[in-house]
Amino acid sequence: MDESNLPIVSSELKTQIEQLQEWTENGIVVANTTDHIAVYDAIRAVKNRKSQVIEFYKSIKQSARAAWQVVVDKEKSYTDILDNFEIAAKEAIRKFEYDQEVKRLQEQRRLQIVADEKARKERERLEKEATKLKTPEKREERLAAAAAVVAPVIEVAPKFDALKGQSNRKIWRARVVDAAIVPREWLIPDEKGLASFATATKGAKQIPGVEFYFETSMAVRKGS
Repeated sequence: MDESNLPIVSSELKTQIEQLQEWTENGIVVANTTDHIAVYDAIRAVKNRKSQVIEFYKSIKQSARAAWQVVVDKEKSYTDILDNFEIAAKEAIRKFEYDQEVKRLQEQRRLQIVADEKARKERERLEKEATKLKTPEKREERLAAAAAVVAPVIEVAPKFDALKGQSNRKIWRARVVDAAIVPREWLIPDEKGLASFATATKGAKQIPGVEFYFETSMAVRKGS
């Protein structure tokens, strides 16, 4: 909606608002009791003016909101279908890739066990040969050769290629399993609980490392 086509409040209310705007821009000063009363009365009047403005635009906002809601609902009827497909499709691909990764790891572990067993048998063979050798030097040499036999680290290639435009990432998270041994710099004070404690005790009781303080706010009822 073009702002120039919007109706405006009454000239009297508009003048009152403009006077308050000018007062704000020039600086509101409370230097004596007269100022104190005048500014306080102006605050009470402001609340009434604000209610008048809100009431004036209420029906216009309701009409605009209703029209906006019709457009939003129609848009959502289409985007919901698209979102539901995307969610289901991503889940299907995620499950396929997860299952393939599980199979890859299982095969990798199986081959690693085979390689480890082969290495173990080779070490045993060399160690057994060492016992049959006559000279200590030969035995040490053979035992050293046995100790050097280590199974290679088996790596199995992924069972699928990443698709064009696809980007997978692992999201690391943390879970506290023993709060007693978590380093102090990772402990977050319960500020909400401390604020509740301060309210309940009105700051009369102290907690080491915590400073209780208060802030003030002012509520003013509407005037004429």
